[in-house]
Amino acid sequence: MEERKQFQHTFKEGDILVTSWGYDQTNVDFYQVTNVIGKAVEIREIGLKVVGGQGGPQEDVMPLPNQFIGPPKRKIPTGECLRLNTYSSACPWDGKPESQTGGGWGH
Repeated sequence: MEERKQFQHTFKEGDILVTSWGYDQTNVDFYQVTNVIGKAVEIREIGLKVVGGQGGPQEDVMPLPNQFIGPPKRKIPTGECLRLNTYSSACPWDGKPESQTGGGWGH
């Protein structure tokens, strides 16, 4: 418990986070850090674009920074990733395309 209280995250405004989730298909969502409030960070989901494999069973996607979807969410990091819900966490994006199940192949 003490370790959690002492934890200092390194998130900063503008950081892009990615989560990959799904059962029988892979879904990718991107988030952008829009504000840092003490130990908390505010994130918003952002759009994505298909950059490869369109129409196939697997497609590569990239984030669209500043193209926000939905309202902000406030999260308190307890590690290098942010727990979003019971089935996914958003982690820092490495700048490379992410793979997800192609449209029509499970979406």
